[in-house]
Amino acid sequence: MTGITVIGLGKMGRAMAERLIGSGFTVRLANRGAAAREPFTARGIATFARAADAAAGAEVVVSMLTDDAALAEVALGEGGLVEAMAPGSLHIVMSTVSPGITRELRAAHRQRGSDLVAAPVMGRPDVAATGALWILAAGEPALEMRCLPIFAVLGRGYTWLGEDPGLANVAKIVSNFLLVSTVELVAEAFALAEASGLPAERYYEIGKMLFPTPIYEGYGGRMLRGAFQPAGFSAAMALKDIGMALGLATEGGSPAPVAETVRERLRTAEARGRLTWDLSALIEVAREERTARDG
Repeated sequence: MTGITVIGLGKMGRAMAERLIGSGFTVRLANRGAAAREPFTARGIATFARAADAAAGAEVVVSMLTDDAALAEVALGEGGLVEAMAPGSLHIVMSTVSPGITRELRAAHRQRGSDLVAAPVMGRPDVAATGALWILAAGEPALEMRCLPIFAVLGRGYTWLGEDPGLANVAKIVSNFLLVSTVELVAEAFALAEASGLPAERYYEIGKMLFPTPIYEGYGGRMLRGAFQPAGFSAAMALKDIGMALGLATEGGSPAPVAETVRERLRTAEARGRLTWDLSALIEVAREERTARDG
């Protein structure tokens, strides 16, 4: 496999593109904004403003776009990605998007003789840069082997979740719900310790014994350092993902009161101009609410 197109050069897309380029794949890149393309163009890598132009003739297209709306705009409709891809080609959707858009997109691909695998990833951009993502994938079983060379470069492993590509999106949304809720829990625990006279720095070591996980240590460490910018996983992305989790809850008739609470905390961060801050800044919301009540 040589011809790969990467669509979307945000932090994650750039890191993934660099991994593929460094592993010897012939890569073409697409991004609407010129600034993200320029460093690659200067190195002689083919870049395009239109995704459809980059995808024409590609064996595999990897997309890493912000949300459902961005994916639909790029892929569906006249002159879109689906029309440009050749019969027999494969679209690997690695964004965090809803199951509905993925299923709609696969149907469109199949009408034109191409196919789709959903493969959202677990990990921040720094993890992507080292090829240590965990990939949650789903699609036709026969497509798994076609994905393996790409997965091997981008991740430390993967889970194949079945034939329905929407299941990979469900897994990612539920995983992000768990992650974001855990970060909120850590923020509340630190604020509670501080309010009771125990410095969060001292409690942090105890928490590591209870929850020896990258989530606790990574986000908890950021809270203690006040390392809220630049963001690895922004409050804006967390708010989007919690919204999708609540959408699943509504569709499935499964109450998610914790998700409701976390969404309100993130909306508070939004009201205070912190959507571009790292998710770990939820500690500031917890501290400020305590101060407001004390005042």
